[in-house]
Amino acid sequence: MARGADPGRVETPESGESREGRPERCTSVAGRGAALIEAVEDAMTEYQGVWGLALIDLDCDSAIIVRPQHSQYPASAGKVVILTAALRAVQDGLLDFAAIEENVELVLHHSLDKSTDEIAELVTPEQVGAVMTQAGVSWYSYLEWSWRHAWFRPHDLALVWASILRGEQLDEAWTAHLLQLASEVVLPQGMETFPADFGAEGYQYGQKAGYWTPEDDTDHFVGAGYVFPEDRTSAGFTFAFLLESWEEEVEEPKRRAVFPLVRDFVLGEVELSRQEQAAVAER
Repeated sequence: MARGADPGRVETPESGESREGRPERCTSVAGRGAALIEAVEDAMTEYQGVWGLALIDLDCDSAIIVRPQHSQYPASAGKVVILTAALRAVQDGLLDFAAIEENVELVLHHSLDKSTDEIAELVTPEQVGAVMTQAGVSWYSYLEWSWRHAWFRPHDLALVWASILRGEQLDEAWTAHLLQLASEVVLPQGMETFPADFGAEGYQYGQKAGYWTPEDDTDHFVGAGYVFPEDRTSAGFTFAFLLESWEEEVEEPKRRAVFPLVRDFVLGEVELSRQEQAAVAER
């Protein structure tokens, strides 16, 4: 890590803001978030590369950000912006869903570049920009009409997913459709950063992964998406883990050690919410 760099932080709503409707656990999430930051840093010790992680808690409106200055090309993970822009156009009656239906499935299931290019030809730069604006991304991150010209900080990519999960980009039906397809992703062996399966029953989990491994450049890996409990005891979480690696082996284990830490944190927070809800019901 560069000298003077911010190793990580937990962003929570200002103390003066209303906490009405938020779980009680939100008052102490900063401490648990700090522990997660430390655990992730330990897991990534001596990693041959640069990286950053963001995890947004929709219930608490908080964000755990590890190495917040990190930014990079998001590879195929940025395609979710193009897909969202296209589905918004369908929702607004500007595009026939039949024209993109097959390609949307191919992109979310198999991340086909050709299918993304064909969808991108049917949306405008303004429509793509509207998705980024709605998500509230910072000026550090951008994605042009061609998805290959993109740059993201992890927190900004997690914000895109948060805006989708909250239903701010699409109506309920189209949101559900996009999230369902993202939960059916097929990841090539060795290229995954976060796995295709969440590894815990009772959760819906999905992502738009990214991976770019050129012979003459650093490898790029991204895991970005969402998770929420199927019983809806929590609004859910979104995440983005972006890495540039010069590890010799593509299947190196260090980046994969981060997912169990994030998953266990999510499971713990949801369990706290359930305990709170059960206590209220007993009163």
